[in-house]
Amino acid sequence: MAAKQNIDQVNAGKQGVNDLLSAQFGENGFRIVTSSSTLDAEERYYFIQATEDTVIDCTNNNGGDNPATFTLLAGLYLTGVFSDVVVTSGTLVAYIL
Repeated sequence: MAAKQNIDQVNAGKQGVNDLLSAQFGENGFRIVTSSSTLDAEERYYFIQATEDTVIDCTNNNGGDNPATFTLLAGLYLTGVFSDVVVTSGTLVAYIL
């Protein structure tokens, strides 16, 4: 099965601004990610925020740079479509697309 890349694949049959807004307000849920977390390889995350200084590696599925061994300071966030989110140290919240 191919990885889910966008809102239409994640929420099959749903389309439109309301569904995207629902995802953006956390209605699809979130994951608390630490160095001991194992995430679903099929999930994509559109917003990741550090709750403390956090060292991360992840894949940016929209193109551009892939944050590798990147320190995200407490309270800061990245937006995009991310997969393969790995935390080396610290804690972050990853909102499911």
